[in-house]
Amino acid sequence: MKKYLWTFLSIGLLAVFGLVSGDLSALTGENRPLKPAGIIKTVSGKPKNVLSNFGKTIKRQWDFQNITRKELTTAWKPLAGQWRVGIEPGHADNRVLNQTDNRRRSRLFLSRDQYTNFEFAVRLRVDTSRDQTRNWQVGLIFRRVDAGCYYKLRVTSANIALSRLSPGCPAPIPGSESGTKTVSATGKHAKADEQMLMMLPLEVSPEKWYVLKVTCLGEQITIKFDGKEIQTLNDFGIGYGKLGIFTYKCRAFFDDLQLTYLPVPKMSKGIRPHREIFRPSRGRKILVYYRNPKTGPATVRVMDTRGELFNVLTQGVHSAGINSVVWDGWGLSSRKPETGRYLLEFRGGGRVRAVYVCVKP
Repeated sequence: MKKYLWTFLSIGLLAVFGLVSGDLSALTGENRPLKPAGIIKTVSGKPKNVLSNFGKTIKRQWDFQNITRKELTTAWKPLAGQWRVGIEPGHADNRVLNQTDNRRRSRLFLSRDQYTNFEFAVRLRVDTSRDQTRNWQVGLIFRRVDAGCYYKLRVTSANIALSRLSPGCPAPIPGSESGTKTVSATGKHAKADEQMLMMLPLEVSPEKWYVLKVTCLGEQITIKFDGKEIQTLNDFGIGYGKLGIFTYKCRAFFDDLQLTYLPVPKMSKGIRPHREIFRPSRGRKILVYYRNPKTGPATVRVMDTRGELFNVLTQGVHSAGINSVVWDGWGLSSRKPETGRYLLEFRGGGRVRAVYVCVKP
């Protein structure tokens, strides 16, 4: 009896040792693949896109692996250059978008929609295998109203820069640049109506892949390069337009284009918040859309429950069409919001439009 008891005790101790050490082969005598006992849920989960706080987002992406020419030409429209999908040199299993004209500025735009609040990322690589390219540029164009009104985010071998091209290049209102300085664009190809919003030194090597990303939310523009945030600034000049990629004096490859955006709401009153009730005490914010009938001065103000001026969300020369600005519920001189109905007022193009929003605790 003692012999059997000792045998069972030995097996039990061996099982405990196997479970504690994680070595199940101590019991089975062999290494067997483990099957998950169930779905493991993480507490933190996947990081939420910042745009998701302001409504339902739409996601689109292009990896060019199985895209047909018809699908490409339907989704994208070239303005200049030679754009085609082909095999990445040295990687026969990867198809990428290639721009092969290195003699001029080439541009490719999404064909159907215009965007105001979005996140756009692209993996890019400059191709210098066939020629020694100098003074090359590659990057993104966004909120393009027309040929003379858009934002341009460019990468060169020496720096990364963001500029705005718009009639008159209105200067930002005080405090809108988040610590950055706005300077005039310089250089041989600078335009008279181009204003440099940001320029930072950056070393970029041809024949290497990089990821360029821009996020636009209201008047805030955030730029990331290879996953690192380069700059966040505020600029009210252009609020709505086409989205695309460009090259200048270089051949380049593009891959893994990813776009997340907020659809532009219908504007029956000329001004509209994305929600009519919000709670700033809980860190909530609202996105205020407004339609400027023509390019020119525009102002968005907030009037409090007593009909007095509470805040000025934006003022200055804005592009025609849909614009937007974020309001956190607070007022001028850090006035704390009170519970009640606030009036959002838009003035522009000789028009005055208003809508109420309810602030709750």
